[in-house]
Amino acid sequence: MLEIQDSHKILTFRDSKGSTPWIIYGYIDPNSIVFKASGEGVEDMVEKLKDFEIAYMLVRCQYNENDTGFQSDARTKDVFITWIGPRVPILEKGKKTSHLGGVKAFFQPYHAEITAI
Repeated sequence: MLEIQDSHKILTFRDSKGSTPWIIYGYIDPNSIVFKASGEGVEDMVEKLKDFEIAYMLVRCQYNENDTGFQSDARTKDVFITWIGPRVPILEKGKKTSHLGGVKAFFQPYHAEITAI
């Protein structure tokens, strides 16, 4: 069974209204995820991702009047990303797949989902 620690951090992220564009949770042991980082800028986010780990992120995308499909009442969209580092062993990937449903439920609501390998 998956244990999620620091669950209050996701509430802080949601309340930030776009001032914090991303948040990352990752494993601290085989059955527990914990808040790892949040911040601004894609470069900073990518630096936090390790080749040998699986992590889960929520990334907030901002839209403006010049974007295709813009609607004045929907300026932000949250995207859920599962990061699977290229050096994660195949057995580890399989074990963590059983956690995905619980992780997705924790991060909801979000508008889109991506798996990054």
